[in-house]
Amino acid sequence: MKKYKKLIWAFLSLLIAFLTIKAIDSQSKTLSFATLFKMLKGASLSWMTLAFLAMAGFIIFEGIAIQSILKTIGSPRKFHQGMIYSTADIYFSAITPSASGGQPASAFFMMQDGISAGSTTAALIMNLVMYTVTLFLFGVLGLIAGFPLFCDMSLISKVLILIGFTILLFLTFFFLLLLRRGKKLFAWFLNLLVFLHKIHLVHRLDKRKRKLARMRRDYEECTRAMNGKWKGLLKLLMWNMLQRFSQIMVTFCVYMAVFGEKAIAVNLIPLQILVAVGANSIPIPGAMGVSDYLMLNGFSQIMYKEEAFHLELISRGISFYICVLISMLLTLTAYICLQIRKRNQINRKKNQENIQTNNQINTKNND
Repeated sequence: MKKYKKLIWAFLSLLIAFLTIKAIDSQSKTLSFATLFKMLKGASLSWMTLAFLAMAGFIIFEGIAIQSILKTIGSPRKFHQGMIYSTADIYFSAITPSASGGQPASAFFMMQDGISAGSTTAALIMNLVMYTVTLFLFGVLGLIAGFPLFCDMSLISKVLILIGFTILLFLTFFFLLLLRRGKKLFAWFLNLLVFLHKIHLVHRLDKRKRKLARMRRDYEECTRAMNGKWKGLLKLLMWNMLQRFSQIMVTFCVYMAVFGEKAIAVNLIPLQILVAVGANSIPIPGAMGVSDYLMLNGFSQIMYKEEAFHLELISRGISFYICVLISMLLTLTAYICLQIRKRNQINRKKNQENIQTNNQINTKNND
């Protein structure tokens, strides 16, 4: 059943992507693939190279972040392994609502590499915490730096961004509270669960209790693993900041490559931060449609509408679609290699068993 759900969400993601591009195309008078190719042909090669490097940085810095936290909790892994944990997270986050599939996919590869369930849980939870904190901090800076731009955006955009801020603020507060007052918080959750069951708003109480108990064990494991390791947490925060900054800079680099006006390009940085915040407002795979709307609405405040359409398609194409495609190919390659390695191990084991059996038969015959 889970496999079918993944296939359904993957199909829906492709459908949403197609409809989003179609909607953008229908709104633009001059937008066409021929125009886009002409623009890209005349773009600055150095700035476009930087845009692709920034996109790659989004993958690489997450891999280094996970590798860093694993080293901090005593489960060091190699660079290429960190990259696979990153690509699995990015790809499955992009095709599932609220990025719910990213962490389980990353955990799968981590545990296949021999990392314990406790260390896997601790690493992924702390990376999620720092990712959320980083986006919230960037969001505050983006709102301060781009407040006039925020005021000029449409009411829908403002509402989406404010909802995104509210969610990030809640999650940041929730995660920090869990790390400092986890036992009290889970006790409160349990009491709330029992109360909701009594008034018939929650069913299957035992199942939900078990799930809550698992969550409590996971967070306790995380707290124990990170206890007193502030340097490791600061490094993790730094890598997450670099990851987020890399994604933001894709749009800046694309604009410089295609249009080249520094005064406008600088304003794109706070706008792109606000887009990233607003993308958290609705649980759509990859925030497709939401991010596109926010980008178009924000970019239209500082440039011609047609320029905004072209910039949105190119920068979103690099920072999201190409990034997800690369992540998918690397994750698929890693999965195939894993299956081949497993099959070879099984074959070696069978060969060893056959040799031992033959040796025993020969020994008996000789006797």
